[in-house]
Amino acid sequence: MSGAEVAECFNTSFGKVFRAVKWIVDWGLEHRNLDGVESIGVDEVQVRKGHHYATLVYQLDAGNKRLLGIEEGRTEESLETFFEKFDEDTEGE
Repeated sequence: MSGAEVAECFNTSFGKVFRAVKWIVDWGLEHRNLDGVESIGVDEVQVRKGHHYATLVYQLDAGNKRLLGIEEGRTEESLETFFEKFDEDTEGE
């Protein structure tokens, strides 16, 4: 469902839905554990009409398959941005 559809279903505003989603995503990123990531997969998806893409990076280890990151664009720089963030999150481990 879109944010507008969720807001309508729960008889609330789009702003409240947006803030709730942002809060839980921020919480998840703060508490994410990246220990043991050994295998990744990379994909690109079109996010809207035209040539607007996102790069998705997944963990593909047996027993632990999950989305690790989403970066705007489908360029080498998009992937480099993910790895810079990944390195920051795993420093000191």
